[in-house]
Amino acid sequence: MSFFKEISITAFANYSVAFIAMINNIIITRQIGPEGKGIYSVISNSIVLLVLLLGEGLRKSNII
Repeated sequence: MSFFKEISITAFANYSVAFIAMINNIIITRQIGPEGKGIYSVISNSIVLLVLLLGEGLRKSNII
C-alpha cells in the first residue's frame, strides 16, 4: 500500500473511534446522570490504566 493510503486508513479509523466514543459518552451521561457519570469515568479510567500496565507487562514478558 502507498503511504498516503495507509495514513488515510489510520486517520479514518482513529476519527471513527473518537466519534463513536463521543456518542457513547453522550448516551451514558443522559442515561445515568452527572453523578453516575463521575463514578463511571473513575471506573473506566481505572480499567484503562490497569489494561495499559498489565498489557505492557505481558508484552515485555513475551519471548517472541
